[in-house]
Amino acid sequence: IAVKYLDISKGAEHKPEYSLDQHLANNLIDLYINLPSKNRYRRVASFMSNGYRTRRMAVDYSVPLITNVKCAKLFIEALHRNPDLEVRSIDCKCSHKTVTL
Repeated sequence: IAVKYLDISKGAEHKPEYSLDQHLANNLIDLYINLPSKNRYRRVASFMSNGYRTRRMAVDYSVPLITNVKCAKLFIEALHRNPDLEVRSIDCKCSHKTVTL
């Protein structure tokens, strides 16, 4: 699984190939894992952190998003256990019904 570290754009000196904003906007990210930090300080309601902004962008651009540490660990472990995961066009499957959206 290819993984690339991206950063939030900070001015003109930032290279576009490492820009998280550009990758989200151009739909170049298949899955975004962003774990919110535990802030012990009370912030003003109008404050918008970089993490919140990028999570919001992921939702706006319909990029799958994982924000929970336990879910991220379980997901990565499942990928590790089954590296030959088959990608299908089926969205939901149970014992009596298959749904394709």
